[in-house]
Amino acid sequence: MHDNLIKDIENVSLPTLKVLLIAKNQLNKIKNLSEMTKLEVLDLHSNKIPKMEGVGMLSSLRILNLSHNQIVKMENIDTLVGLNELNLKSNLIVLIEGLSKLVRL
Repeated sequence: MHDNLIKDIENVSLPTLKVLLIAKNQLNKIKNLSEMTKLEVLDLHSNKIPKMEGVGMLSSLRILNLSHNQIVKMENIDTLVGLNELNLKSNLIVLIEGLSKLVRL
């Protein structure tokens, strides 16, 4: 679903999905991913996401790419303890909270 005009993630029930690439779209919110409990890679770079939310329940997540968005504050990521790669370049970040628990980064 990379490089399209997707504005929203709706009616998605893929509980065994491991990789989700939705980069270069028109997303402005991370939502409706709670059933994707096996998700290991989530690439949302180059969207219009202003806020880090909707990924806290993805405990299997290892790689998260949120580069080239509009994120100002990173918070509520301390539950992503399996995360070993986090890309936040080219955002508007002024505050990052919860990184101390992410020992694999």
